[in-house]
Amino acid sequence: MSVNASHNEITGTFGNGGQASINGNELDMSFNKLEAGLKVLDISFNQLSGTLPDCWLSLHSLEVLNLANNDNLSGSLPTSIGLLASLKALHLDHNNF
Repeated sequence: MSVNASHNEITGTFGNGGQASINGNELDMSFNKLEAGLKVLDISFNQLSGTLPDCWLSLHSLEVLNLANNDNLSGSLPTSIGLLASLKALHLDHNNF
């Protein structure tokens, strides 16, 4: 399963709950029941800003995480991203990490 929300002009900051505003809606990074089979998450080329929450451990099947070209993501990478055993590709270019 993959989620591609790239090039959608998503704006907002990540809060403690890992949510970003999408035109009055929310993108919930916990993914509830979808998280187990999620292999690709692409939220590149949006306007996300702030620091990434440490909420990635439950995405144990994630192979590709694309956060590139958001320009305003900053801070340190959460330790949970480094613990994703299935992760094969991590795209972070054009941010402020």
